[in-house]
Amino acid sequence: MSKEIYETKNSKVNVIKEGHVYEVVIASGAVPINFQDGAVKEVGGRNGFQNEELLAILIDRMKFLNTAVPCTENQLAIFRLESALDALESRTANREARGVEGENKA
Repeated sequence: MSKEIYETKNSKVNVIKEGHVYEVVIASGAVPINFQDGAVKEVGGRNGFQNEELLAILIDRMKFLNTAVPCTENQLAIFRLESALDALESRTANREARGVEGENKA
């Protein structure tokens, strides 16, 4: 059973499997977004998006849109998305240094 977490006039976002599978429902149908489900080393590899990949896509898109219609809000969104990506990359580097990256360990 899905849970709606966001809605606009033209779309809605549902949680299909909490933390891992989402769907964006638009006029043409539902588009799934699958995130990594389980620690990479424990499930035998990649099976979905990582947060960093989705953030990189959003940053690129916002930069593209900001070239067409520049505004303060776009620049702020880009800054905050880049800050989020930096934080997650720092987390990964820390986990790699501790030898726990790809595992379900703190």
